[in-house]
Amino acid sequence: DRAVNDALEELQGQTRGHRLVKALEIEPVKYDDKWVLSAARTDDGRVVTRLSFAPGVEAVDLLRNGKPIHVARPANQAGVWVEEK
Repeated sequence: DRAVNDALEELQGQTRGHRLVKALEIEPVKYDDKWVLSAARTDDGRVVTRLSFAPGVEAVDLLRNGKPIHVARPANQAGVWVEEK
């Protein structure tokens, strides 16, 4: 399926070819959640994180390391990769 291949290619780009070794976000997702945060550690120690939005949600406000951040949904995208700083 082309959509699966596209998603895997996008993930490989984010991991820079490294393997995912540990899921970091493992909380259950409720059907009516407005957004889902997915994160995993790669074999080189980096963390890759993706924020996926429910249909109709254009932005979310989150806390990151105790600091508030506003994440807007990119046009025509279901989610956004969040870079670790």
